[in-house]
Amino acid sequence: MKYFFILCTFASVLLTSKTLLAQEQMEPEWAAKPIQCMPLNVAFTKSRELGQYTSWGGLGKSNSVNHAGALDVFVFLNVNLENQTWTLLEVNEEQTDACVIGFGQSIEFDPETLNNLTEPQIKQ
Repeated sequence: MKYFFILCTFASVLLTSKTLLAQEQMEPEWAAKPIQCMPLNVAFTKSRELGQYTSWGGLGKSNSVNHAGALDVFVFLNVNLENQTWTLLEVNEEQTDACVIGFGQSIEFDPETLNNLTEPQIKQ
C-alpha cells in the first residue's frame, strides 16, 4: 500500500506539471520560467507550516544556464492530504538550497483516472 501511495503521488505530479509537447508532432523545446529558491530549511519549514509532509523523493538531473552539464538534484513532493495541497521542491546536490518547481491543490490517486488524463491524444 505504501508503494501504491508513492506511485500515485508521483503520477499526480506528472499530471499537474506543464507539458512542453504540443498536440502535433513537435520537437521538445527549452522553456524558462521563474522559480523561487531559498535555504533548504526555510523551504521545508514553509511546507510543514502548510501541513505538507514529504510523500515522495527521488534523485535526478537538472539543467541550468549557469552550468555546462546536468547537475545532480533531489526532488521532493510534499503533500497535505487534508486540504489537497502540494509543493514540488528541487534540492541542490549540496543540500543547502531548495527551489519550488511547482505547487497547487487538488490531488488524484486513482490510477485509472490518472491514466485517462495522461493518455496521448491521437488525432484521427
